Amino acid sequence: MALDPDYKNAPFAYYRFEPSMVAAIIFIALFALTTALHTWQLCRTRVWFAITFVLGGYCGGIQSSGTLSAMHAGEKMIIAGLWV
Repeated sequence: MALDPDYKNAPFAYYRFEPSMVAAIIFIALFALTTALHTWQLCRTRVWFAITFVLGGYCGGIQSSGTLSAMHAGEKMIIAGLWV
């Protein structure tokens, strides 16, 4: 089955999803803020289990950046996470 680029008016489409630029920018800012806070906590208190939070923040920021860059890609947009 071929993918119709006009998914809004297509008789069948897997996802009728249009990525939001505002939401992507907000999540990039939130991931950057929480990652910076967790990095500061990690270095200050040497709580090494917080490395998972820092890595999760970096990966979340990369995923939101990928969504932002793929906004106008149409059928090539990112649906799943970059790393599963």
